Amino acid sequence: MTVVKAYYKHEHGDQPQRLETAADVDQLIDGLLTEDYSNSVAALYVEGRLNAAGVPDHELLVAINNQDGDVGALRYMGGAGTYYTKGVSHADTDPTYYYTGSGREFPADSELPIQQIRRAVQEFVAGGQRPGSVAWQVATD
Repeated sequence: MTVVKAYYKHEHGDQPQRLETAADVDQLIDGLLTEDYSNSVAALYVEGRLNAAGVPDHELLVAINNQDGDVGALRYMGGAGTYYTKGVSHADTDPTYYYTGSGREFPADSELPIQQIRRAVQEFVAGGQRPGSVAWQVATD
């Protein structure tokens, strides 16, 4: 069974939110929707999946636009590089989401409907790999 640890609040450093089921993912997404925008990103890591240095060999950032509530974006780092979800551009500028108050820019065309984000995060929790249910683009920065 895959266990994923989620961090999006300062207190999660000591006790991250554990994700094991689709219901856990729904609780995470619903929680992000109610947070202040300074906590609009969660960082997810598969428990025990570490590199030789003892740190995670991957990271899935889940960004939720809790101001509009109907879109979000993903960034996956691991293996061969860094990837953002490929969606439709909704803005003239790159959206900025916030991980515990620190800004994270995403490409303008990285946003997807919230239900696609939910399904992709559920897939990540189920299998521990970059989700195949969404389109990805390679990071250019």
